[in-house]
Amino acid sequence: MTAQTPLRVLSTDWCAYCRVLKHFLDEHAIPYDQLNVDEDDDALAEIQKLQNGGRTVPTVIYADGTHDVNPSGTRLMEKLGAST
Repeated sequence: MTAQTPLRVLSTDWCAYCRVLKHFLDEHAIPYDQLNVDEDDDALAEIQKLQNGGRTVPTVIYADGTHDVNPSGTRLMEKLGAST
């Protein structure tokens, strides 16, 4: 994650909520790194660590180290200091 990509999105290909989130980010030209927890063992371990063994997607990790599980567009923009 860099200043250019302020978000990491832990997701899957089959998750409808993940697709909605990524569409929102793309629509608002918000750069992000996407990791598929079904294909990346490190991403799966990271999501399980963040969620005390859970693996709910999408999970967004912000540049400040905090994270949200399935955040709303309003929450994303709030965390990024932007408006919708």
